[in-house]
Amino acid sequence: MKIILINGSSTPLYEQIKNAVKENITQEVLSPEEQLPSVRQLSKELNVKYL
Repeated sequence: MKIILINGSSTPLYEQIKNAVKENITQEVLSPEEQLPSVRQLSKELNVKYL
């Protein structure tokens, strides 16, 4: 799954992630059987700090 985040964007990071996941689904990069990573795993991969 490919997710690119833009820190200075007016779109919040959570919206960017949501839109990227939707895009990966519609482009069939993600299959229906494939599990999404956990919040902690994804934040680590994207280098995003969570509270």
